[in-house]
Order: sequence, then structure tokens, then C-alpha cells
Amino acid sequence: MSINRLTIIKFALLIIIAFILTTILTWPLAINVDRFYESGDYSLNGWILIHMQKSILSGKIFDQISLFNPGQFYPLPYTLAFSNHLFIPSLLFIPFYLITQNLAVSVNLLMFFSFIFTFITCFLFINYFLKKYFVSLVGATIFSFNPITMSSISKLQLMNKYFLPLVFLFFYKFLEHPSYKNGFFFFLFFTLNSLTANDFQIFTVIILPVLFFSVLLYKFFKKEFTYIKNIMKFSLLFLIFLPFLSYFNIPYLDFSNKEIYRTIDENKYYSARLNDFLFTNESNLIYGNFVGKSLNFRNPKEVWGYINISEHSLFTNITPTLLFFIGFFFLLKNLKKNTLLKMVFFLFFYLMLFSLILMFGPYFLGWNDNEGTIKLPFFYIYSFFKPLEGIRVPTRFQFIFYIPFALFASYGYLFISTKFKLVKKVLVTFILILIIALENYTPSFFYSTPERVAELKWLKNNSNLTFLKNKITLHLPTIPFHNFDEEASYLNWPIYTEEILMNGYSGYIPDDWIEFIKSITTNFNQDSIKKLKVLGINYIIVHKENLTSSTKNKYSIKPRNWLNVTYEDKKIIAYNLDQYNFIFKKCKIESFNPHISLARKASVSEKLMVTLHLKNSKNCFLLNKFQDRYIRNDIKINNMLYVSYFKMPPLIEPYKNYELKTYLKKYKNIQDYHTKGVYNINIYIKKLSLSKNQSIEIY
Repeated sequence: MSINRLTIIKFALLIIIAFILTTILTWPLAINVDRFYESGDYSLNGWILIHMQKSILSGKIFDQISLFNPGQFYPLPYTLAFSNHLFIPSLLFIPFYLITQNLAVSVNLLMFFSFIFTFITCFLFINYFLKKYFVSLVGATIFSFNPITMSSISKLQLMNKYFLPLVFLFFYKFLEHPSYKNGFFFFLFFTLNSLTANDFQIFTVIILPVLFFSVLLYKFFKKEFTYIKNIMKFSLLFLIFLPFLSYFNIPYLDFSNKEIYRTIDENKYYSARLNDFLFTNESNLIYGNFVGKSLNFRNPKEVWGYINISEHSLFTNITPTLLFFIGFFFLLKNLKKNTLLKMVFFLFFYLMLFSLILMFGPYFLGWNDNEGTIKLPFFYIYSFFKPLEGIRVPTRFQFIFYIPFALFASYGYLFISTKFKLVKKVLVTFILILIIALENYTPSFFYSTPERVAELKWLKNNSNLTFLKNKITLHLPTIPFHNFDEEASYLNWPIYTEEILMNGYSGYIPDDWIEFIKSITTNFNQDSIKKLKVLGINYIIVHKENLTSSTKNKYSIKPRNWLNVTYEDKKIIAYNLDQYNFIFKKCKIESFNPHISLARKASVSEKLMVTLHLKNSKNCFLLNKFQDRYIRNDIKINNMLYVSYFKMPPLIEPYKNYELKTYLKKYKNIQDYHTKGVYNINIYIKKLSLSKNQSIEIY
């Protein structure tokens, strides 16, 4: 048999094995590919994929403002930056959707194939080092299917980890032999990974420079200056990809500066405790019963009373762990015999160690504590490395940890199987993969959801809803009378109607937006309608099946006295606000008699804040739409310049006073205090031509 033919057969077998494992470990997804579509994160990701697909095919992908204002949480700006943009996954999604014209099928196929792609790329990664087909199959299984992956399976963005092995493969090749080719492919896969999942981009941006400059330092002490010169020269290839990365990341940086950033204390909440490494998902076939008994005493506890297991399933399973230790000691034993093996060992050992340390977050929290005092590297890196402000779950560094872990475990199996004959090797490989699969089997998610799928079909085939195209809508009920996860189901509407939603769903929702929505929905009356009218809302869509006895009277019966019903069927009522006769005046912010105040004394334990006072003494409204939401605030504290932003409410109402607060600087953790002394504060707000000079005593 020729080498080419054998290679084709092996690759075909690789795909078949990946397909079988994915079918088993995501069961019953394979039989429910057209019958499953969940709310929450799943609906959010489906909506993002459709938005990106439309943007790519229409050319709007080149309009950054349009791209990042996709039509939820109106009138807030850059709402795509509340979540992952999923650019690369959307490229994979497009052919599925163009062929099937079915949202549920397309999202589920993308989920399914993400595991297959991951299995293949990890196989290529491990096979590059070991050159052993069956051993690489075992390693690919460990990386593709593990407790943290299976516990996070509802989060599509985290399943798109297929570029991670290639990033570190070509990073190794680039370090081993700096060249244009290796440099190009390293930066190519780094870029593809960065445009696939935000978390994985941030993780690699943190870890790769540490490893890179460690190698350079080692080469410097060995006086290999030619190597340093070459690798720095070839690193300039990164400039080719920088425009692509900048285009998609600048809105996130802008969002982080103006809207929110993740603090040290948020990251502490989702940091690893030592006991996390003993537990997997409570639905796991083998270990689930044991895990279920632990939920009540493990920290941190969520509002529902027990731990969010999906972010704390750090158990590496028994079989892969045994293989890892065998491989680790096998490599240690053979380091002196093989120089290249030494580089592989130390590079990936440091990768594993660094990612493991970062999983523990900013503080060491011991076995099961909520507080800690021992500061870890994460704390210090966070202080000067801005990308860390974009994450809140350090335990997800385990996705990086599994790259060297799977590689070392593969070396463990290589040591065991060295003298195996082909038949025995095939049999043992099959048994190992089966055991690893059983340890990870978690049947809990992809069951049929006929109501969700039926709603998608109803929306797709309902020609009566064309009047909503390009219109701004509010769907009711909404918070506080609606389960927040159910808000994600409203994202299904603009996929087919092309409306713009005031509703929304994301891992981040501004507090002031929530309060404003509550002010409208709690006392739903003509004053509420006037606010919506000023905001530019065209239609209110009331979902009858989601109404309770109290909200039915509020949203379905009373509004008919003062709103026109444009459309009604068994499921919804659509009220037309365009026909609501309300004439109003618009204000200018300069007319609000703005002034600034801040404390003259504060204790060292206080965060310094500045307050912008706005007084609307007229019968007029001010709509703060998109970037109008932000007012830049230049602050000098003892001549050290800081920039903060006041966040304007969505709507300034007549005859109301507002106090907008912002910190004088970006405080990154609860212990970020000013020392005792007197500070001279200079504040300047260019937009309002407003300034203030004052001293504050910190005691």
C-alpha cells in the first residue's frame, strides 16, 4: 500500500473516530439536531451567529459601528461587545445555514463539528511530537473531552477551541526554528484563535509573551545573539495580522474603558479552590452522584444556594491523570538522552504550570474558602496587563492547561505501548478511549425542546410580522416579571423579523438599564408609554403565554384603552406606538445647570468618587443614544492624569434631578486605596465646558 493511500486511510479513520466520539459524548445531540434549541447562552450565540452571517454576506462587516450595534439593549452602544463576536465560528456557520436555512440545525451542527475539528487539530499537535497514530488518538480524546469542557457545553464560544493546539504547535516550531514560514503560521493561528473566542484570545495574550521572553532570556545568557536577531525579525510578521485584530478588539477596549471592566474581586469569585480538582459535573455518569452530595458545602455559592459547577469542574479524571504522571516521569528520565525532548518538556511544563497557577486567580483560596490573603501572579499581572480586565473566570485557564496535560498523558501511553504489537495496540487504544469517554459522559443537555423549535418555525413562516422590519420594539413581559434566561428567547425574533430590540440577554447588563426597564414595566401606564415614545420605540409586543394573572391585566387589557392593536393572534399582541399621539420637546444637556461635587475628606478605605449633578427644570426630554451615553471626565490627582466616564441614563425626563457618579480613577480591587495625605484634584469635562479644582484629605 502506498504512503499516500495509507495517509488518506488514517486521516479518514481519524475523522470517523472523532465523529463517533462526538456522537456518543454529546448524545442525544445527533438525533436532536433539528429538535433542540435552548434559551440562555445558546439562543444568544445563535443570534450572534446570524448577525455575523448577515454582516459578512451584506458587507456590513466592514462597518464597525453597524457591526457592534447589532440590535439589542437599544439604545445602549456597542452591545455586541457585551459578548463574544464569534467571527470565525460564523464563517463555519454560514455554509450550514445557507444549505439548511434552519437556525437550530445550523447552530447544532456547528456545536457538533467544533468537537470534531478540536479532535483533529489536537491529534495533529500531538502526532507532530510523538509520530505515533494510536497514541495521538488517546491524547486528542483527553483534550477534546474533559470535565471542564463537558460542564461548559452550553457555552458554544468555549467549545470553539480547535485553534488552541495549532497556536502552541506553531509557537513551538517558531521557537525551535525561527523562519518566515513558522512565524507566519504561528501568527496566523494566533489570529484565528483570537477571532474565535475572546477568552482564548486573552489567555494566549497573557501566556505566550511570558514563554517567549523566557526563551529569549535563556538564549541571551547562552549568547545566541543570532537566534535572538532572527526571531525578533520574523516576529515582525505579526504586523500583517495586527489590523484584523485591532478591528475586532478596539470596540471591546472602548467598552472596557467606558462601560465596565472585570475587577479583581469578580475574578476571585470564579477562581479555583483546591477541592475543585476533585469534582466534575453533577450529571456525570460515573462521578455525578459523588459530586451532587458536595454541592451544598462547596464555595462560592450562587444566589440559588449552591456552587456554579460549570466553572468549577476541574477534575482531570483518573485515567488521563495516571497517564499524565507516567508520561511526566518518562520524559524526566529521558531528558538527558534527547536535546529536542528537553525543549518540548520544559516549554510545555512551564505552559502547564503557568496556566495552573492562573487558574487560582488573584488570591490563594485554600481548600474551600471565599477569602484569601496570599496574592498570586494573577493579581500582579492584572495590575498592569489590561486584557485581564476582560475576563472574570480564571478557572477557564484549564482549557490551556489541557494542551500540555494531554501531550504528557500521550507520552505516558507511548511509554506503556512501546512494545505492543499492532493488534494489542489497537485493542488497548480502543479500551483507553472507551474508559476516557465513560469518565466524561454527561447526559444532561441536548434533549428535545419542541416548544423552542416550534417558535422558530412560527417566526420563520409568519408573514404577518413583516411590519416589524427595522422597527424598534419592546417585548413584554420583561424584567422584573420575567425569568432573565427567558429574555434570550426574544433574541429569536430579530433573526426573522429584522427588528431592533430594547430587550437583550448577555453576561453583562448595565444596572442603570435594568432600573430604567423596571421603571417602565413595574407601573405600566401612559407615562411609561410616553417614555418609550421618546426613546423611539415603535411597537410593544406582548407574549400572552408568558403572562401571569397580574401582568395580563397590566400588559394585555389596560393598554387597549390608549394603544392601537396592530396585530393579534393566539401568541402575541402588537401595540403600535407610532399612532400614540404625544408631542414632546427635546432638551440640550447644557440647559441642565450641570455642576460637580466631591468629598473634601475620605478615609483610606474609601474609593474616591465624583458626582455630576444635572437638573432638568423644563418640560423636555433628552435621549442618550449609543455613544451619547458617555461623558468623558479628565481628572488629575496630584497632576497624575486619569480618565473616567459618566454614564448617562437612557432618558432624562422633565423636572427631574440626576446624580451621576463615577470613580476618580479605575480601582481594580477592593484593597486599591489611596494613602493618607492631601490630594489636589483637577476635574475637566470638555463636553460641558465644566471644571473643578479642589483638595481632598485622606485620613
